[in-house]
Amino acid sequence: MKKKDLLLVNRDISWLSFNARVLQEADDESVPLIERLRFLGIYSNNRDEFFKVRVATIRRMMKFGKRGRDIIGADPKSLLEDIQKTIEVQQKKFDVLFEKIIRELEKENIYFLNDKQLNPVQELFVKEYFHQNVYPNLVPIMIDSAPHFPYLKDRMIYLAVKLKLAGKGEKKHSYSSTAIYRRVGLRKFQRALNRERREIPFG
Repeated sequence: MKKKDLLLVNRDISWLSFNARVLQEADDESVPLIERLRFLGIYSNNRDEFFKVRVATIRRMMKFGKRGRDIIGADPKSLLEDIQKTIEVQQKKFDVLFEKIIRELEKENIYFLNDKQLNPVQELFVKEYFHQNVYPNLVPIMIDSAPHFPYLKDRMIYLAVKLKLAGKGEKKHSYSSTAIYRRVGLRKFQRALNRERREIPFG
């Protein structure tokens, strides 16, 4: 068989298929509920790592023309389009599974609350936690006034903030990048102990 007749699946599309298998585990009702939630987290971490390493590499290969195609074994632009389509399908499934698992967690008296659903005790806890642990470590950088786009460090949490100056006349907008350092000890979920034992998503 000639080389051009070989039917091979691109390594990146194949890897995305593997990550889809992780979503299947999250959809398996025979798996304990908390483990299914963990599988969603594993899927998300895998996807983020994939974009950080593989997608970034493919984008760089676009600059090398034919040599870039030879290196990755596919046309970079077409491959990125295939990756985007695959990710969009998987993300829709992720969203459906997340909502499904959230509803099942509520049956076990575990809730994901937003800021509008906090009771007074929880609201006070969140405010105190923010002012004592988060606010002192926020490092805002005004993008508009920076000579170059700020360097974003790996394994950091960033918030992109759009600032609007209200007043008379034309409204002005500015943009800021805010880094949250890991030494803050920020966790995905912070428990506020009360009689209902509800979970508060934080961060």
